[in-house]
Amino acid sequence: MKLIVLSIFIFLSLIIYSCSSSRKVDNVEVSYDKILESMKKNYEMINSYSAKGNIDLSLKSVNMSIKFDMQVLKPFNAIIDLYGPLNFNLGSVLLRRDSIFFYNELNNQLIKSTISSIINKNSDSKEIINNLIYPALFGYLNPELINSDSSLTTFTKDEICISKISHDYRYDIYFDKRTSYLSEIVYNNNSMKETIKIKFQNLKRKNGIIFPMEIVFNNLSGNETISIVIDRIEFNNVQGELKLILPEDVEVKEW
Repeated sequence: MKLIVLSIFIFLSLIIYSCSSSRKVDNVEVSYDKILESMKKNYEMINSYSAKGNIDLSLKSVNMSIKFDMQVLKPFNAIIDLYGPLNFNLGSVLLRRDSIFFYNELNNQLIKSTISSIINKNSDSKEIINNLIYPALFGYLNPELINSDSSLTTFTKDEICISKISHDYRYDIYFDKRTSYLSEIVYNNNSMKETIKIKFQNLKRKNGIIFPMEIVFNNLSGNETISIVIDRIEFNNVQGELKLILPEDVEVKEW
């Protein structure tokens, strides 16, 4: 079970994407600066949130759906409780900057790791952690924070795509002109082959805040999908540092 949960956060750690060259270029009607300004204002309205929903896994080793309760607190703190059938407690995951902790309720075991090690200790792992993972938990990504050798802006009828290109990777970030919101990210590795695609879908407005109620992670190289579907969300209701509450006799392992 630990591999299932850690798989989820491997994908979360790789929040990055790519532009399809086959899309028709058209005249832009909404400027990129306006979209970025709108998203930044939306992001600044969120200090924390709690959410409930389902995680649907379609992996090589497993196909299943699990329930979750999640609390997220700016800038680098999140905790996710996971439940199986009949609300059976599977365990919890704690994210704290580069650290990730998974408590396996069944085995009374705490697994400690780092996001850097999960993403294979890439040279850009610190950048991914600071500029992509945690902002993405808030449905927000500022391409200007991504280090790159060059940038390319492409306009289509419905989207604006910002490509950040370096020797080792390429990020393509799509913004929907109709909603002025982040719609898709694609990550290409150093072979410039599409590896990970993430879509932000089903936008809802609550208390003046826009948020994606469904986030779909596609591992294109392995034909695997993880969908996070939020049923209920409350904003700015989490206070204090998020922590795991563990039994005194918990077994601790490094991963």
